[in-house]
Amino acid sequence: MEWPQLLRYDPGADAWQAVADMLTPRTGLAAAACSDFIYAMGGFAQGVAIATTERFDVRRGARLGLDWARPHAQQAAGATL
Repeated sequence: MEWPQLLRYDPGADAWQAVADMLTPRTGLAAAACSDFIYAMGGFAQGVAIATTERFDVRRGARLGLDWARPHAQQAAGATL
């Protein structure tokens, strides 16, 4: 099952908070945070491996699709930035 929710952790409240739905619901994705952005990369959408990346701007509360499609679809991957 693909999930559209994007969550961020608030250590002060020791709680997860929903911030925005992703443009492409996905599962098995790689995720990473860098500066004020959370990135969601690859995964499965509707049972097919995808190569798209989305970025969420934590300060503005805005989600952005990125033209960062990798040459190969990837799922169940790890990511660091």
